Amino acid sequence: MVLQPQILLHLAGILGITALFYFLIPGIGAFYIRSSWRKFRKLLADSALYPPLNYAALRETEKSEDSPGRIYRFFGHLQAMQGDSEVWVSDGKVSVNAKLEHVHVYILSVGSSWNNSEFREYPVQPPRRVLWEKISSLPEYTHMFISGKIEWEQKKGVFKDSVDIPLLVIIYEGEKKNVLIRAMWSGRQKNEYWNPFTPGSLALGSFSLFIYFYVLLGFPQLLLPALIALSLSLIPVVPLLPPAVIFYYYYRTFWKRGRVLRAQRDLIRIPLIHFDKENSSLRDSSVLATGEVYSMRRFDNLDQIFDMADSDSLHLIQPALPKQLMEKEYYLFSNEKLQRPRDPLAEIMVVPGKPFALVEECEKRAMKYELFGLSILAIGIVLTELILFIFFSYVLV
Repeated sequence: MVLQPQILLHLAGILGITALFYFLIPGIGAFYIRSSWRKFRKLLADSALYPPLNYAALRETEKSEDSPGRIYRFFGHLQAMQGDSEVWVSDGKVSVNAKLEHVHVYILSVGSSWNNSEFREYPVQPPRRVLWEKISSLPEYTHMFISGKIEWEQKKGVFKDSVDIPLLVIIYEGEKKNVLIRAMWSGRQKNEYWNPFTPGSLALGSFSLFIYFYVLLGFPQLLLPALIALSLSLIPVVPLLPPAVIFYYYYRTFWKRGRVLRAQRDLIRIPLIHFDKENSSLRDSSVLATGEVYSMRRFDNLDQIFDMADSDSLHLIQPALPKQLMEKEYYLFSNEKLQRPRDPLAEIMVVPGKPFALVEECEKRAMKYELFGLSILAIGIVLTELILFIFFSYVLV
């Protein structure tokens, strides 16, 4: 009984090490990664509302040289790199300068961010996110998309990063009309828990707990906390051991479903950027930043849409939801002629059901799938840890 407080003290230390290295540090990294990709998707959505930069807009910026700047988006190709942090980008009609010091650049390659699965499979790898300073060189005519604040400075238009309006810079392959949907579909990490902080934290936690076990092993009266420390030191590999590996398989299945639903939710949100949830009706319309009319229309079936609309560029988004929540009606987003708008950041898209309701349902079910998957994984780990503890008790006692 005298030793009980000492045992409790060691147990508290062991659990503290476990919580710190297995949960807290990777968790901080997970929140950081998730918030950075959420910021990327928000900047992407905001850029669809910005007017495109053209010659007339650049001249307006020149006339308002003393103003704090205006917000535009710009598709172009790399003309030249100037110094360590400046580039010149042109679309053939307008050339602008961009200051990219300490700016994260997103590299959107065709091979890593695009698929033909009708957006039903697990999203592929996200765009590469790198600081501009870590990009040593780029070939001329590299496609670039920039959105943010532009100022007139030294007789030139300059995109500049700021705290209030961060620059969004995407280096992409393929057609510019696919940049928005490709980036939104793949713009998240598959599993935020596995981030740059995780490998080192898991290794340090496992090593610390094993050392703790080795020290406690020298005191027979502290065998209980020693066995617990040894068992917990194996947590990084426990999901790969039976029976946890079976639970891990189902965890990945449900986690994947959640990720797919979140990505599909983001796709449905793309056209909804231009519409108001409270005032939307069976047929609603909005004016794009390019001046085009963008409409949301209701149809009773898909055949009507494919007969009337431009089906060659049409995206059909069918979220992984129960059928009773979908297919009662279809909503088409397009221009007035049922074609894709000229604006490359406006999609022609069909969704099976009320779009705003689909977004909410996707989000709720994604969270349920993810929480259920994590619960299954936790049960598998606990069971395997108990088996390991019993095994070590027989071997070491």
